[in-house]
Amino acid sequence: MSPLRTDSACGYRSPTLQTDLEMESAMPRCFAALTLAVLLGIVLVRVLLMRRKGIKAMQFGRIDKKDFLIPPFALFYFYVVFAAAFNFRP
Repeated sequence: MSPLRTDSACGYRSPTLQTDLEMESAMPRCFAALTLAVLLGIVLVRVLLMRRKGIKAMQFGRIDKKDFLIPPFALFYFYVVFAAAFNFRP
C-alpha cells in the first residue's frame, strides 16, 4: 500500500503523505469531531428549552469572572480536534 493517499479523513481530498497510523485512524478522528459538534448542539438546545420555560440556564460570567478564561482553551481544543479530523495543515 502506497503512503501517498488522496482520500483522507472525513471526505476531505488532498494528496498528502501519510503514515499507516494516520490512514487507519480516520474514523476515530471523524468520530471525535462529530461528538464535539453533537455535544455543542445538545447544550444549545437544552439552553433554549430551559429559556422557554423561564429558566436562565446561561449564567456565564455573572457569578465568577474567571469563566472568561475558559473560551480560549475550549476554542483551541475544538481547533485541534477539527484540524486533525479534516487534515488541516496551515
